[in-house]
Amino acid sequence: MRKRNTAFWLAIGLGCMTFLSGCSVTETMDKVIGTTVEEVPLEQEEQTDVIDKEEVKEVDSSVEQPVFTTNLEGNLTCGVNAEVPALQVAAEVSDGGTVTYQWYQNSTNSNGGGVRLEGATAAEYTPDVSAEGTSYYYVVATNTVDGKINMTTSNTMEVTVREGEQTYLNGELVGAGWVKNDRGWWYQKADGTYPANCWMEIDGQWYLFDQDGYMQTGWKQVDGGWYYLNEDGSMAANTTIDGYVLDASGRMIE
Repeated sequence: MRKRNTAFWLAIGLGCMTFLSGCSVTETMDKVIGTTVEEVPLEQEEQTDVIDKEEVKEVDSSVEQPVFTTNLEGNLTCGVNAEVPALQVAAEVSDGGTVTYQWYQNSTNSNGGGVRLEGATAAEYTPDVSAEGTSYYYVVATNTVDGKINMTTSNTMEVTVREGEQTYLNGELVGAGWVKNDRGWWYQKADGTYPANCWMEIDGQWYLFDQDGYMQTGWKQVDGGWYYLNEDGSMAANTTIDGYVLDASGRMIE
């Protein structure tokens, strides 16, 4: 009898709560046991959709697609932190629109799905070569006319960075510079040749190269005289090394 009375008064209580709150019995039970899930008001959802749509411009086929007159192609290889030429593109339209650019970087050889490079909106871009690795770059050119747009995506260009690598653009040597391999450092001239078994002045410093073209370090005897080559290969002069005095030509004074 006591259990029946409890159930009876619980039902009466729920009924009153439902009537006063305007909720259904199910909603009232949820509130009692603490399982009610709050929903985002419809007005907020609709407002979010409006904002997203305003930020995304749809391509309009009535606007001319940009045509790349200078496109990306081939590959660039270089050493870490090397000075490299900027990647360049150019696109044109004939409908009086304005062409803008956006560069992207990808880990695969594809001109889609890459990472947008913030601030890279010019017709040229100098890739980041601060670490070893291979990346692919491409550009999206956008033509805008009266708020309407159309776009074209460029080809990709492979950029490979390796420690001690000389700079090559599509297989052609770009300038001269130091190159390193497992054996040591050597210097490649702009014409592709390298000094061997001789002295060579580079950027105001003298360097000694062996018969295979590798840069020398430490004490070396040349033409009967002794010379000291620093760790970076440059010849020491007008100084004292290990107690030995070197003259202006780098030769040890005996």
